[in-house]
Amino acid sequence: MVRIPAWTADMPRSALDREWDDLMALCRREEDLKRSGEHPKLLRLIARQIDIAARTLGFGDDEIRRREFRAEKEHGRVVRILTSQAIAVSNRDDHRGDAG
Repeated sequence: MVRIPAWTADMPRSALDREWDDLMALCRREEDLKRSGEHPKLLRLIARQIDIAARTLGFGDDEIRRREFRAEKEHGRVVRILTSQAIAVSNRDDHRGDAG
């Protein structure tokens, strides 16, 4: 378990944090649906959403197909997305997914 310093709890989450959390939530939902064997249409929809979210974060086709997503965290916050192409999307103001 990672200990998160108390002072980070009051910090607003970045767009990168939100996008990463959304991708991880979609992956968990996909696993649940695969395990249950129910709702094949919903499973396909979730798979498409994972593809879009992962591509937005900079992951390549192979990583998406294998569902192999990695991120670097500092103090419980995502600061960089780690891809096989060694291109890292870092937490910066001009991150294209930042809606405000």
